[in-house]
Amino acid sequence: MSEKLELDSDVVEEILNGRKVRAIKKLRETKGLGLKEAKVMVDTYCAENNITHSGLVRSSSGSGKGLLVIIVLGIALAAIYRLLK
Repeated sequence: MSEKLELDSDVVEEILNGRKVRAIKKLRETKGLGLKEAKVMVDTYCAENNITHSGLVRSSSGSGKGLLVIIVLGIALAAIYRLLK
């Protein structure tokens, strides 16, 4: 079983803020890596930690149905409220 890739906190912060290009640049500067190596490391870190391209952590279920249900319920409740008003 392999361990997860660990990166410096400033690189991780850039990733979590959705700035992968800056993360790659910082990784290249601090570790002396080439562009391809740094990009592979950032992409690997994102994949291992379920981070999307925008920096948001994906849910383990991989489904956005919960949010959709909340939105639909909110719209339905707003419509009912307007009817009862």
